[in-house]
Amino acid sequence: MEDSPLFEFESIMLNADCNGEEFSSTSDCALRPWAFRASLTPCVHTYGRASIKNQILEEEILNTTYLQWVNMSHGYSLYYSLAGDLPSIQGIDCSSSAIPSGKKTQATSLFQSGMRYINNSDPAINDKDILWYDPACTYEFGFIPAQAIVDYLRMFFGTRHYNVMALSAPYGHPNNTEGYIWHQRLYANGTANLTSTRAYMESLANKMSAIIRQRGDDSPITPLQGEVQVVQTCIHVQWWWLALPIALLLLAILFFVTTIVISQRPLTSVAGRAERRPWKSSCLPLLWCGLDDQTRRRYGPLNNLTEMEDCADDLKVTLIRKHDPMDGGRWTLSEQQYRKRVTTI
Repeated sequence: MEDSPLFEFESIMLNADCNGEEFSSTSDCALRPWAFRASLTPCVHTYGRASIKNQILEEEILNTTYLQWVNMSHGYSLYYSLAGDLPSIQGIDCSSSAIPSGKKTQATSLFQSGMRYINNSDPAINDKDILWYDPACTYEFGFIPAQAIVDYLRMFFGTRHYNVMALSAPYGHPNNTEGYIWHQRLYANGTANLTSTRAYMESLANKMSAIIRQRGDDSPITPLQGEVQVVQTCIHVQWWWLALPIALLLLAILFFVTTIVISQRPLTSVAGRAERRPWKSSCLPLLWCGLDDQTRRRYGPLNNLTEMEDCADDLKVTLIRKHDPMDGGRWTLSEQQYRKRVTTI
């Protein structure tokens, strides 16, 4: 066993030291070199309490154990494995057995460091280092996913085995950063330091871990039994806030229904005939209000359109203007004046 990270790259950049001031064209800034080496290694996290605040999952990491690189081909290969007292979920017996028994069916071999790894080959019968574990207590990061991740990250960052990524600000201006957006985030406009670099790499590792945990392994393995937790939206209604709009709605409906009922109810006229039509459908009520006093007294009160229409068939009037100062010289309709004019003619 040898120590070898899954992915590693180096960076050399120029930072602007402006004595704590924000960079500007008039700032007295000195360019200082900054270099670091960052790496990613498969590991096993032991999580404690988890909580969701503002739809963001927060988990407590109790322990981290790195998977060991297994030099299967005595050369550069990407295979990581680990076995031991690291249960996937609570309640699993992660003690070892000298022979396969019960759920302890996974053979493991011994690293020089004392840690164990999965033995995928046929274990030798006389191999005294072989111990058997529950598969839920063993972990491996195989060739295919490891190589795929390395090839993908190499396109963006390069590796110390092939090239060195250099980030610098053209013409000594940190705000003139060019290149890929992930390089610019790492460069941080010439203010990168150990804290920002560590946060950058932790964010990258956490996002990769989230995808791995969500999609899991496509190989035909028995899934572990556990409690599934999903985000659900809960709605609590304070019904008393709806009292006013509901009351207004019910009153509006009651008013509407009452209007329909009243408008459809028969109205009894003086002559005993039913009248349903509203006055707004005819101009006779308006004209009848314009009759002079003598004409109105002659025909009496008219309470519905039917009576008005019967009277209007025989009523002949003319439009005159009264000269009585008490009336203000208003215009009116008069039957008597019509008769006088007809008689005169």
